[in-house]
Formats: sequence, C-alpha cells, structure tokens
Amino acid sequence: GQLLTSDSDFLSVIDTNLSGNKANYWVTRQTAHTIDVDRNGDLKATTTVTWRNDSPGDSWPGGEYINYVRVYVPKGSVVTDVTPQLDDYTVGEMFGYTEVAGVIKVSPQEDKTLTVTYVLPRDLNVSTSSTYELLWQPQPGILDEQVVFTFNVPGFLSTSDAASVTRRIQWPFRINLAFSAK
Repeated sequence: GQLLTSDSDFLSVIDTNLSGNKANYWVTRQTAHTIDVDRNGDLKATTTVTWRNDSPGDSWPGGEYINYVRVYVPKGSVVTDVTPQLDDYTVGEMFGYTEVAGVIKVSPQEDKTLTVTYVLPRDLNVSTSSTYELLWQPQPGILDEQVVFTFNVPGFLSTSDAASVTRRIQWPFRINLAFSAK
C-alpha cells in the first residue's frame, strides 16, 4: 500500500519486523494522538505508540520483536522530542510527509512505548481556520488496532464536535472538528 495524500493533519505508523522470527504474530499495538493548541492557535501533537509482545519466550517462532518503525506526520512538522531514543534514528521527508524512523526492540512479555512530539506546520493553525481535520491511515494488515484521539480544546475556542475518540481501526478514517471563538 501507499500513503494517502492529505492537506490536513495526518498520521500513519508503519512497523517492519526485522527479527528474523514471527514475533509480530504475538505483538499488539495501541496508538494515541493528542493535539494541544497554544494561544496563537498553533498545534502541538503528541503521538504515543505502545507495543505488547506476548510471545511465550525467546525460542522461534517467537522471541524479541525488533521493529523498524516509521511515523508519518504532515510535511513541515518540527519534531521536538522522541522518547526513548530509537536505534538508527532519523527524521526527514519521505513520500510527501515528515518521517520519524528508527528501531525499537520489544522483548517477550514486555511492553514498550514510543512518544513522538512535534509542532504541526503553521498553515494548519486553528486561529486562521475554523476547522481541524485529521486523516489517520492504519498500517495494512493490522486488523484491529486500538486508537485514541484527543483534541484539547483551548479556552478561547468552542466546538460542538466530539474532541475525543477511542476506537478500533482497520481502514483510514477522518476526524473533523469545527470551531468558533468564545
């Protein structure tokens, strides 16, 4: 599959098992995407991905999950923090998006969480627009990922739309919020 195109906020997390085993059979993933708005209407995003490796042990076909993860966000986003630091960590432009990439290892019976924080491009600022849109594209083949989206509505804006969504996804979906000044 290829990444869909979007002129709005965008998120896609893509995993590749580098382990030489079938550990990804036992791996589940949960992703949370939170948007905060500063007083100028600029958007800061925090994307948190947690993997759980329920592999029964270190022997094949299970074992350690060595994951080459890529997080795609809008082109021009400024990455301000990646925790923990990934092995072979890179930030650059790829496929028309800003890509955060690197290797994270998850041992059997372990959880591992990656948090990526970034400032979205200024043209997505909500003070110059009365709307916010997110296109969230899941990884093909992941059939039941738990995702959580939260938009922290600042005191100077109001919305009648749901600013928090929790669901399981298998297909791309859009979240649209409309705002008005208080």
